[in-house]
Amino acid sequence: RAKFHGQRHPKVGLTCKEFGYCEENAALESWFMQYESRWLGVYEWMPDKWDASLKNLSNIVAETNLKAQGDIVVCGGPAWFCVMLRALWDVPMLLYFAWPIVPLIPDRFKNQVFTQVKLLAKVSDPPAIFVVANWILAAQFALQIQMPVPVQRPHGIYVNHTYSPVPSHDGLQRVMITRVGHWARTSGVALLEQTWAFLEQEKRRGNKLPFEYVFLSIRIRGADSNKAVKYPDFAKFHACVFWPWDVMMLLFDELYSMEMPLLVPEKRWMVHLMKHALLHTEVNWWHVRYPVRGGLPIPPEPPFPLPFQPWIGPSDGVRSAAYWYELTDFAQFPAITYFQSLPDMIKQTKSLDIPNIRFQMRTFNKASYVESLAFYRRAALELVSAVVPS
Repeated sequence: RAKFHGQRHPKVGLTCKEFGYCEENAALESWFMQYESRWLGVYEWMPDKWDASLKNLSNIVAETNLKAQGDIVVCGGPAWFCVMLRALWDVPMLLYFAWPIVPLIPDRFKNQVFTQVKLLAKVSDPPAIFVVANWILAAQFALQIQMPVPVQRPHGIYVNHTYSPVPSHDGLQRVMITRVGHWARTSGVALLEQTWAFLEQEKRRGNKLPFEYVFLSIRIRGADSNKAVKYPDFAKFHACVFWPWDVMMLLFDELYSMEMPLLVPEKRWMVHLMKHALLHTEVNWWHVRYPVRGGLPIPPEPPFPLPFQPWIGPSDGVRSAAYWYELTDFAQFPAITYFQSLPDMIKQTKSLDIPNIRFQMRTFNKASYVESLAFYRRAALELVSAVVPS
């Protein structure tokens, strides 16, 4: 039986409502709010108040009898919290990282976090098993703490829904466009207006399109799609135009597991959007932002074997961004449809070969699931064996 603590994003209480994990630990939640509640800037408290935060956490672990509530811990990060918890609780632990090691960590405290993560990785009794969610993180672990970490994709099988498109009231297939405003800000309005303009142009030419675009999370010109969209709602769309704003996005994997046909801007376009966001904004593409850089001193041999470091700074060019984008799920997964422009997006949407796309997705989902299942079975055996010796 599993218990879950710590979730606040995207909505407090979501794990209870959607998945039935409703146990509460008010003291632990309060601790998270005090020490782990930001997503911009740095944890100013960390260098001077690390010991105090550790003591507070120790008191909570004791007072809430947390150790009696579990034989194995799955820690989903952040890395500094996982090492802090393990310092207080000698428990077999699976550490699943979908986030870099040191975002938001003050520069003068990064090496301490790197050192503690590396030391935890070397512990064998009780075991600590590391796994990461994408290849960029695997490269960061290799460079920052000289540690090889396996990669297992998120599957999102918990969505428990399969592609079941339902047309609009006027018989048009509905194609959702993911939250443009989240990464494009006010220029997202221009993207929306341009898309509508091209659709109107098609109509004037007599080209009746069998679909309509539904922009998520917008409120403009009488359209309001800000309401929450649940997994059964997602499954009812004909396809999805997906605009990435980080090297990994869980919604992408969830939709892929549904066998939802996905359209993504071509690599050239995405790389330039990525570079612009990294150079001119403070948000998005968090995995490769310059503040995640750093690492323990690297021995002279062997050198880091990849041509670029796994983060992008002001002096890094397009080649670096293109290299790391090529290793994302958006570029690696089969059966993704790519478009070169907004008119091409309309053209590609119209010509989707749904049966073939879904067949390729289903084949890849099955193969990658078998691989992940084998990995987690081996991990579970190692962790359980530490609890119940043979």
